Amino acid sequence: MKKLFILLLIGIFLSACSEKNSLNEPTVSSEISFVKMPASSQIAKTVVFSKIINGTAGGQIYFYHSYTAADGKCVQISGSLEVPAGAFTGEKEISLNLDDEYAMIDFSPSPYQFNIPLKLNLQYKGLNLSGVNSGTINFYYISDDGAAAELIKAQSRIFNLSSGTLGIIKAELNHFSRFGWVI
Repeated sequence: MKKLFILLLIGIFLSACSEKNSLNEPTVSSEISFVKMPASSQIAKTVVFSKIINGTAGGQIYFYHSYTAADGKCVQISGSLEVPAGAFTGEKEISLNLDDEYAMIDFSPSPYQFNIPLKLNLQYKGLNLSGVNSGTINFYYISDDGAAAELIKAQSRIFNLSSGTLGIIKAELNHFSRFGWVI
């Protein structure tokens, strides 16, 4: 019985140390993937929008960015972030950083919790959505380990296969972090 127990322990130890074991991998599910941004024909650059907002009074940040993809098509990212009055106290510089590899957006200061959810309107146009089913794609909070950690509540979603458009209307952000489209 002791030999069987020792063999079992050795087997568990060896399987936990193997390169293909999920214990060594990030907690990202292999069943999800992120929507990729079309490659740019230009030199990649960081795109950041920021504004100082008084949390007691509220405010809005509008953003728009476009670029020409390697295939010659125009890619556009646009939207607004509404900070309702009372979302936080004092003034904060709020920044939005557009990801150049995936249809994701990072907000700072992060992490930061709000008293009242902020509302995000966000649209990507010119994406390659071939093979994507509108019923399998959604907008999530992406945790530091790359997992789709929380489905974000929103008034509505936009999906148009022919124009490569994805959008979210009045997404409720209770905190700042990274958010993006997951298939």
